[in-house]
Amino acid sequence: MKIAFGFDLHNTILLSNDAWIEALSECSEEKYKNFIRHEVYNKTSRKMIAEQIGADYIEVLELYHSKVKPDTSWVYFLQSLRESYPLYLISASNRKKVYRDLKGWNGQQFFDEILTTESFNKSSKEDWDAFLKKHSLDLLIYIGNDVDEDVVCHPNVIPLLNGNFLKTLEKMELLKKRGDER
Repeated sequence: MKIAFGFDLHNTILLSNDAWIEALSECSEEKYKNFIRHEVYNKTSRKMIAEQIGADYIEVLELYHSKVKPDTSWVYFLQSLRESYPLYLISASNRKKVYRDLKGWNGQQFFDEILTTESFNKSSKEDWDAFLKKHSLDLLIYIGNDVDEDVVCHPNVIPLLNGNFLKTLEKMELLKKRGDER
């Protein structure tokens, strides 16, 4: 059975919301802090938030790119998984945004293929069928952060939300180190 792992990027591997909140907060007055946090987590357009708080969006965007980083736990797990499984990045963001955000930490190196919204629709069974067939996969374990975007309904794709997945991998690594065969 050929198994692979797929990952969402923003707010799964990358701490994007944290970087947006920091960047927007640095470009605004203290009174907007709670508003910014609320709007970022509600997926309001970052450009719209910048306009509402009177910030220069280009300045905010540059700050965001200087701050966005991967969660170090994910980097470790990607390195570990890469030794045994094919890894795919499957994002609902556009290609330009994905590659710009990967560039800051050389994230492309971990993935066998990177799919973005221009070439792949996460909610399309046909796209999943074609992807699984192309890579001769029997099962893809897909890790994301958003129940609305990352819970895939396909019989050969197991969706997991990232918080529990990290704990599961940590447990698996402990068992593996002890030689436990569970």
